[in-house]
Formats: sequence, C-alpha cells, structure tokens
Amino acid sequence: MKILMLSWEYPPHNVGGLGHHVEDLSLSLARRGQRIHVITLGPQEEEEKRPGVWIHRVASYPLQYHDFLTWVLQLNIRFLEKAIEIVDRYGPFHIIHGHDWLVAFAARALKHAYRVPLVATIHAIEAGRNQGLCSDLQRFINSVEWWLTYEAWK
Repeated sequence: MKILMLSWEYPPHNVGGLGHHVEDLSLSLARRGQRIHVITLGPQEEEEKRPGVWIHRVASYPLQYHDFLTWVLQLNIRFLEKAIEIVDRYGPFHIIHGHDWLVAFAARALKHAYRVPLVATIHAIEAGRNQGLCSDLQRFINSVEWWLTYEAWK
C-alpha cells in the first residue's frame, strides 16, 4: 500500500512532538511493507530516502507574510504542488494521511482530487492547548480541526 502523509513537522524540523510521531509512524509502517511518502516543510526543496520512506521537503514561498494564517494557507498550496508532482511520479496512492490542522486544506483537496480515503490525526486540539477558545484565531483553528476530522474517513 502507498500512503501519502502531510505534516508541517518532520525531523530535524520539530516544534513539538508531531514531527517525531510522523517519523516513527512512517518508519514503522515501512517496516511492515508499506511505501510511505511524507511531504513536509524544509528550508529548501529536497528529497531524502530512508528505508521505505521518501521525505519530500518544500520551502515556503519567498514572500513577506503579514500573519500566521496567510503563511499556513500558502504552505498548503506548496504541499499541493508537491503532492501533484509526487502522485504523477510515484502514484497512485491508497491513503492520504493529514497530520494536524495546518495541512487540512491540502489534505482535503487531495482526497477529493484523487478520490482516495483521508485519515486525519489531530495531535493537540486548539481548545486543549489554550484551556478554551478565547480569540478569533483560536476559534478558526478549532473550526479547521473539526472540518478536517469531518472530511476524514478515519
């Protein structure tokens, strides 16, 4: 089975534990015979091959971003661009696995474009990170988390 994972973190780029989880999961699945491709953030465009796992790093567009959400949305477009290239080169894929809300837009678009199941993992919900939803940004992130899980098959 071929699985395409989307994660904004992957070692050595770690902000929390998400990147380590995606690395461990992808290597574990590869040891079980699955072929895994991970699209993640990097300082530049590059590919790395590990046993059964291909890591595809993309950089943000070289633009000035006035806020975090604008940066997240452009990152999803970069992930989509890379995913199309990967599907053309290595596809088709059997599952799309989106890790956290930051990749929700790209994950959903790929699910519908290629008509494959979407699995979503929310690693920490916004309401739990901040003991409630107190700002418009937090409410937006919460709604994207809900929407991603709604779009996911599992």
